[in-house]
Parts: sequence; C-alpha cells; structure tokens
Amino acid sequence: MSETVYEVGDLVEIEQGEEFHRGRVYDVGSSAIMLRVPGAPGLTPHELTLGGWIVTVAEKSKPPVVLPTEPGVYIDATSGLWRFTQKGYLALQANGSAGWFGADHLRELAPFTRLEPVAETAKKVLDRLDALDSELSRASCSMTKGHILTLAAEFGVTS
Repeated sequence: MSETVYEVGDLVEIEQGEEFHRGRVYDVGSSAIMLRVPGAPGLTPHELTLGGWIVTVAEKSKPPVVLPTEPGVYIDATSGLWRFTQKGYLALQANGSAGWFGADHLRELAPFTRLEPVAETAKKVLDRLDALDSELSRASCSMTKGHILTLAAEFGVTS
C-alpha cells in the first residue's frame, strides 16, 4: 500500500468501524496529523493505518492565492474593481466598501489583475513601436498595416 501524503489544508476523512472524522489538516508533524474537527485524534498516518483506520484525502489543499503586493487599481474574478492602497490589504471597492480586508476574504475573489494607468501602457506601446521601427529600418523595410495589427495584438487590441 502506498503511503498517503498529507498537507496542511487537505480535507481528510478517517474512519474505523463506527467512528468517523472529517476535517482539514492544520498541522502535520513528525509524529501526528491534526485535524480541525471536534474530538479528532492526533495520530500519526502510520498509526492510522496500523490501527485499522481507513484514511482518505477527500480534497487536496489549493495552492496559495497570490494577492496584490503593490498599490494600484485591480479587477477581481467577479469583475469588481478595487483600489489597494498598501500591502496589508487596505482596499477600497468601487461600490463604496472600504476597510481592511483579510487574506481569507480576498482569496474568495482571486485572481486579481492589476489595471495599468493609461500612461504606463502608452509608454510600453510607444517603446515597442520605436523598437519595431528600428528593426524595420535596419532591414530597409517600411511599416505596413500588418506590422501595426501585430503590434496591436501584442497589447490585446483586436479589430
């Protein structure tokens, strides 16, 4: 039988006869697996197996969510607009909500996509246009509509 690997955050079910526990793993040490359920035993995975426990990982933990790390305007997964003013998640939501939002609350709305100010995007477009012009000049070519459409597509603009 292969050894089950438990990780913090996994949803685990353990049963032995009539006794059944289901909970999230909150600690995995060298000698115990601890579940967040009332009355759950702190037994090693080895003891669970040898002691007649049937152990099932019902749901693997989700990878950590990357939350905004710099101030700016962001859009969440539900198309909600947010203005983060500092790391630590002091945020203002476009609908007027404001305050300190914890990582647990924000995790529900992830992923967040930073919206660049127009000036930043314009600078990137102009820098790329300048580089393209230099490439074409070295090749003694002229810029065509196809070059411009390709450049536009690089920045998500489609016709």
